[in-house]
Amino acid sequence: FEPNGGSAVPTQTVPFGGKASEPADPVREGYDFAGWYADKALTQPWDFDAPVEAYLVLYAKWAPAAGGPAASASGPGSGGPLASTGDAALPAAGLLALCALAAAAAAVRASRRRRG
Repeated sequence: FEPNGGSAVPTQTVPFGGKASEPADPVREGYDFAGWYADKALTQPWDFDAPVEAYLVLYAKWAPAAGGPAASASGPGSGGPLASTGDAALPAAGLLALCALAAAAAAVRASRRRRG
């Protein structure tokens, strides 16, 4: 979960085809939580009844609260461009694991070829 400036939300491990559990709404001073979205552009609302079939990050959308900060054309939760934030290590770790798996498969194939 990417709270986009809101309070932290614990990660979940969901088996392929399983359903993510909807967490408690995060909080952000001056904003009302407006839901979880499957894309950074905040155009695809996430349905928690949908099965998870790939690595997934859900993004929090925010609406200015009455009497809160003025609406902005950009920034977290506004639907506008987001600053580059977050931990890039998780996708990098996935890529590293995929590369290791490919290398292991290549080694097995090479070993079988040598055996004849």
